[in-house]
Parts: sequence; C-alpha cells; structure tokens
Amino acid sequence: MKQKTVIGQPIITTSVDAYGEKLPLEVLQRILENHPDEVELNDSHDLTKPVIGKMTNPRIVKMENGEFAIVVDIEYYRDPGTGYTGFSISLVRDSVSFGPPEKANFQVYYDYHDYDTNRVIREFSGNQVVILSGLLRRGLENPDIITVAITGVLGTSGVLVIKKITDLLISDGYKSLKESICRLVIDRQKPRILIERNVDLDGKDVKIIIEVDGKSYQSTNDAILFEEAYRLAWDKRNQIKNRISLYYDSDDHGLKYSSHY
Repeated sequence: MKQKTVIGQPIITTSVDAYGEKLPLEVLQRILENHPDEVELNDSHDLTKPVIGKMTNPRIVKMENGEFAIVVDIEYYRDPGTGYTGFSISLVRDSVSFGPPEKANFQVYYDYHDYDTNRVIREFSGNQVVILSGLLRRGLENPDIITVAITGVLGTSGVLVIKKITDLLISDGYKSLKESICRLVIDRQKPRILIERNVDLDGKDVKIIIEVDGKSYQSTNDAILFEEAYRLAWDKRNQIKNRISLYYDSDDHGLKYSSHY
C-alpha cells in the first residue's frame, strides 16, 4: 500500500563522495542506459530485508552546484521512518575472471570498500569457475556481505535445472570458492554470505536468496540448503512477486523464512 511519494530524489551524483571518489557524467549516462523504468527500493542494499518501495522515471538532471545526478520518483510501500540518512545505488566497479567468463559457474560480489581487492584476488586466484566483481555502493554504510550468484546453469525451470544447481554446490570448484570466502571473513565481526539463484516458480522468475552467517558457512551443506529453500519458495509461490529470502538458523541447522517481495 502506498504510504508516500517523493518526486526527483537523487540516488547517485557526480559530486565527491565520503570516500573522496568522484564519478564522471559518462558513468551516470551508462547507468541510466541500463536502468529499468521501475526498480524496487531496498533497505541498505540488503536483499534479505523487506522492500521499502519502488523507484520510477529515472533521469539525469543538473544540480544547482553544477554537478549532475540521477534522480527518480519514489513510491513508498511503508513509512521509512527516521533511520535513513540518504539514498545510494550499487554498481560493479570492476570484475576479474580466472578462466573463460562464459564457463564461470559462480559470480562473487564483494564491496571493495570493505574488502581489499588485491587480497580477494589472491584468495580466489586459480579458481577457473569464478568471476569476482567489486561493488561500489555510494552513500550508505555498507553491510558486511559477500554474495555468491550461481550462474553456471542455463534456464530456471524444471527438475533438471534444480539438480544441476545442487550439483554445482557440491563441486570441487564451489568447495574451493567456499574455502576462499571463509579465509576472507575469518577475522570479521559479523560477515554474512548470500547464496542466490533465479528459478521458475509456477511461471514466475523468482530469486531465491539464502543467508548464512560467516561462522556457520564453513560447515553448511549448501546443496541441501538450496533444495530446502526451493521447497519453501514453492510453498509460498502464490505470495511471491520476484524474490524470497531465507536464513540459516545455526541452532536448528535449517532454513527459516526471512522476507519476500
């Protein structure tokens, strides 16, 4: 239900940000070229939280200070409250592939402000089935999240697709990937690993997101978790529009429902 509408909200600009970085106008133009007309508004870049609203009508405007901004119109689904200090957008800063990109089974996203890119590359060096992508998240404090997107299976529907996905999650390539991530997060306070994949749920293309805390990730059987996640998503298929988030409960050693949209 619509709670509030904001017209012309900046989400990214060419101004110098808190990290001392400045994006040229050409980057904003490329973002706009690939920006859908309607995008869901997420809470702190966190896909495991309920959606706040939607953004529409993206366009570039010149601000009073001479800089440029992408602005959108926002329709809130619920009152955002007072805990939010600004808006921002995520974009891939750079990507590294250790083998042919078309043969990669996984794409790992990390925030390059949170993780040293050189160390990340060293940890994954030699893994031929992984593409590393450093994310730039401008404007908000970033959650300590590493996302593993399963990319090495064509299509989203059918029992065979699910079987191929679970096969990837028991492969040597994924085992090596997992070991690399565990080394990266071992000294961090509250790291979170998100495993995600789009599947077909009764004719709808739905993203399944599994959240595992960094301490539990080393010992989880992610193939079994994905099978469980798919069953839980199927049970809620009539309520889901385009994604469902679940989290691993380390006490019960199973998945619990988090949110859906």
